[in-house]
Amino acid sequence: MADPKGEGGAQTPEEFAREELRGRREAAGLTQEGLGERIFTTGSYVGQMENGVWVVLHESVLRTAVGGSAVMAAQLRHISSYVRAHRITAQVVPFSAGAHGAPGSMMTIMQFADAPDVAYTEGPHAGQLLDYPALVQRHWKTYDLARAAALSPEASLTLIESVAEEYAACTQT
Repeated sequence: MADPKGEGGAQTPEEFAREELRGRREAAGLTQEGLGERIFTTGSYVGQMENGVWVVLHESVLRTAVGGSAVMAAQLRHISSYVRAHRITAQVVPFSAGAHGAPGSMMTIMQFADAPDVAYTEGPHAGQLLDYPALVQRHWKTYDLARAAALSPEASLTLIESVAEEYAACTQT
């Protein structure tokens, strides 16, 4: 699974998801009930992944305060708990990496034991499932470029936890 911008629901606790989806809900015509359904559904994905989830996030995702400092501290601690439990692998593309292969994109690449790979791209109003092999390969290349620009998983975890502590310190002042 690839998510270079880091907007996927696999790592999203409810409070963060509500804030992140607030603006989208109106644009997409999503009701409060639909929002709750999406939060419940996306929150269960990681537990169902047998082969793991590999997430690539840009540092801007960590440093954009969605819902305020307390919500962000909780969100980043939630992500780090998944990493520490080996439920996901997370890499962060730092600001210092400059431009990379997947700026501003949201994509998921899924591999199956008994079917060809597929890619899913998502925008603010619609998503698209891609199963054409040449397009899926292009998405793999984009994902590989983003991973190459990213910090190691260990350094990424350190950064995620450091930013979480920065947010936590803001809530205590």
